[in-house]
Amino acid sequence: MARELTNASLFGGFFMFIVCASGCTEDGEKGLQSKDNVTVYLDSQQTPSAHNEIATDDLPHFIPGKAKGEVLRDVQWRGAFFEASGIEGKDISAILFNVVPSAAENDELGVWVYSIFEEDKFVKFVENPFTMDVRDRLPAELLEKVEDESGQSYQQIRRRRIGDAALLKFLSQAEPARVDVLKKKAEAAGTAPSQIDPGLTAAVLGMKSLGIDPFPNAEDDYRLNAQLREQFNGARLNIGISEERVKNIFGSEPVKTGKVEGGTYMLFGRPLTSAVNVRPGLLYTNVLTLFDDRGNLTWAASVDAYGAWQKNSYFLE
Repeated sequence: MARELTNASLFGGFFMFIVCASGCTEDGEKGLQSKDNVTVYLDSQQTPSAHNEIATDDLPHFIPGKAKGEVLRDVQWRGAFFEASGIEGKDISAILFNVVPSAAENDELGVWVYSIFEEDKFVKFVENPFTMDVRDRLPAELLEKVEDESGQSYQQIRRRRIGDAALLKFLSQAEPARVDVLKKKAEAAGTAPSQIDPGLTAAVLGMKSLGIDPFPNAEDDYRLNAQLREQFNGARLNIGISEERVKNIFGSEPVKTGKVEGGTYMLFGRPLTSAVNVRPGLLYTNVLTLFDDRGNLTWAASVDAYGAWQKNSYFLE
């Protein structure tokens, strides 16, 4: 049996605090951490489902009308599965990718896009519309107003019932992104200044020279994380398949199940209860599914492995 992902040690956690205090990327990742942690990650570029990046050279694989399975096999099943559902009589699914320059030295720089599949065929790319800087431009029905601890209000994606495909419907109806524009944006992002702190780099090298591992357990954690990304890759699901077929695809029984409006939900994956030495953007996700009374899949979505989705994304009642 695969071992559990390990906790970061006290020293490792303190070091990561220093890294982020010195300047993290938007999602809390640091170039130094990602590059130094990822001996395994870089070695596993061809491992199925290992990460979310596709190079600009990969874009020709995405041909309108090409079968989803063929497209994803061509890019080694990379990407972050987002959601799948039947919408207005058509089966729709979306997978998130980070498009990076083919010669990128920093895999954190790129353009995030959703690939939209309709009736198991690739249709289009849509640039990510859910980032904080553009959320105010989303339709009001997708948002809700909340207050932080200081009393300031802001808009966030509203919490939804299991099976609610409003976000997926919005993506499916959004304007397509032009491939030539995506290439230019990815190349421009790839020329941005590096966020690696030379002082931190020197500190890490110094620690290594003393035999101190600045990222304890990182290699094992990345290996197991890659296995779990592959095992619980929701992009392999198709609307209409049976519960047994889903269990066979994941090679697992659900870790949580219950009744909701619309049928029976099942959560597949491996819950996490503590921090791990894996970049947040690469961490595997669990898959929340919904089945009708006949036991057929009607909806599926990726949710975080820590379980925060129950508070932030979906209602269980």
